[in-house]
Amino acid sequence: MRVIVVGLGAWGAHIAWRLARRGADVVGLDRHAPPHGFGSSGGATRMFRTACLEHPDLVQVARRSDELWRELADRSGRRLRVSSGGMLLGPADGPVVTGARQAAQRHGLPVEVLDAAATRRRFRGHATLPEDHLAVFEPEAALLDVDQVISGALEQARAAGARLLTGAGVQAVERRAGGGVRVEWVGQESSATGVLEADVLVLAAGVGNAGLLAPLAPELVEAAGWRTVAMPMTFLRVGDPDGLSIGDLPVFMRELEDGRVVWGHGVLPGADPSVVKLGVEAATPVPPGSGVPDLTSHDWAPVLEQGPLTFPGVRAEPVSGTMCRYDRTRDGQFVIGPVDHERLVWVAGGCNAHGFKHSAGIGDAVAEWLVDGYTTMPVDAFRPDRFADAVVGG
Repeated sequence: MRVIVVGLGAWGAHIAWRLARRGADVVGLDRHAPPHGFGSSGGATRMFRTACLEHPDLVQVARRSDELWRELADRSGRRLRVSSGGMLLGPADGPVVTGARQAAQRHGLPVEVLDAAATRRRFRGHATLPEDHLAVFEPEAALLDVDQVISGALEQARAAGARLLTGAGVQAVERRAGGGVRVEWVGQESSATGVLEADVLVLAAGVGNAGLLAPLAPELVEAAGWRTVAMPMTFLRVGDPDGLSIGDLPVFMRELEDGRVVWGHGVLPGADPSVVKLGVEAATPVPPGSGVPDLTSHDWAPVLEQGPLTFPGVRAEPVSGTMCRYDRTRDGQFVIGPVDHERLVWVAGGCNAHGFKHSAGIGDAVAEWLVDGYTTMPVDAFRPDRFADAVVGG
């Protein structure tokens, strides 16, 4: 089976790796040179957790991702993660804590539920946690190094025989009358052009998926409410000369009393001890196909106001930041599977700001599904045909 994978970010890199490991003839394309910050993987780090409040089926996908990253670390010698533990905090009856507790109970996850006093004693980064809030601490949660994870997956894909073309933007995609697909590409920094043909096409282009799908499956794009948004990824200064270490402030999501969510982590080993990553969840719609927007004073304002109020020692002093774009769907869930009855074109998208932690598991599921005709991973809830009449005849 020959497969073209468009997009070599977190999802595409892992799809290419797992397909090649299963013996598929893989060609991967990316408009840029991954890892890069033009899509959904900007901001250096991501939270890994198995207490998945977004959908109950994602716990198994996260577990599979963790297995594969341990394998990837062993194979590549790369340091992919910092085992910090992770925290989900907020009002006891709020969606963050409630969702995390339900996921842990349903799947028997090893978590600790801490009251506010216990949280404040153990984690000085959360010294301002209100008395009626709780924390769900997952000891096995971790912080992922975005660039190392993507680079490692691409390295393993090449080692397994995949051919990866970077700086190659897709110009046109079509289904061939006799079966299979045809892709035209053009160099982004050169005059190179090319045509590729394969049995199957997998679109894992993140924010580029909707544009590529529009002529192939317009019903799906409309039914899914596919759109591109951007979220600030921001780093702030800490006034305390000892900083706030990753032990003081493990990777976290914290729901505030007004319903907003803040997230981030403390200082990483070997990093500048005066810098922490903090953000306030706030997605801004951006035009499809546009570049990465600049980080403006308006984007900085929420975290510069909230950071010092919520986290002791944090200053309203920006250090660095970027805008991270991702694709969002109407129901907030991924879209994974074939978009036509002939199964010539597949999509893996709909990050919805929680896709990175599942990228290896999703890559494995897509590869298994394509090569074996089925997958043992619980991804049925994310199939494109959940949207009525969204899968086309081709």
